[in-house]
Amino acid sequence: MLRLPLPCLLLLLLLVSGCVTAEGERHYSADPRPQPVLARDRALATEILGRFADEELVGLGQLKAHVYNGHVYLVGEYESEEQRRAALDIVTAVAGSGKVTMRTLPLKRGGQCSDSRNNALARDVTAKLIADSKVHGYTVEVRAMQCREIVLLGLLSDEEEIARATSLAARVPGVQQVDSLLNVFAPQP
Repeated sequence: MLRLPLPCLLLLLLLVSGCVTAEGERHYSADPRPQPVLARDRALATEILGRFADEELVGLGQLKAHVYNGHVYLVGEYESEEQRRAALDIVTAVAGSGKVTMRTLPLKRGGQCSDSRNNALARDVTAKLIADSKVHGYTVEVRAMQCREIVLLGLLSDEEEIARATSLAARVPGVQQVDSLLNVFAPQP
């Protein structure tokens, strides 16, 4: 009988398991953007976040900037019109001539709506997207606003996948509206 030392067996197991793939599964956690594009997008988002933090009126509250292929999405809830305008001014100054899209709502708290309920709703939608075998759920960012509206951001493979992700999000209990800012991933030259 052939006896291999334990480290050799473990190495063999590791090599063999690396060859096994889940064909047909479309889940992946890697961002589809090329590294230089991803780095530029993250640098732009970080610059905006830093300026939000420096601006007392905006701060690090509910408004967030998401960047995909140089396109900035300002998403979240604002406490006052002045705060929303200040955040937009920062985004516009940093983004320059790039595209800016806003999806903002006035902050409504009280009753049953809270940050924790928004987070729970976003978590439930994210879990539904990740569990689906036909949606790249790991690449979709989910934001909840006013404990009822969901905003989906990210890059997916085609319009069919975007429609499916939007439909899945709409079926989560508590979601009253889904605003899809999802785009089809197209490699940049």
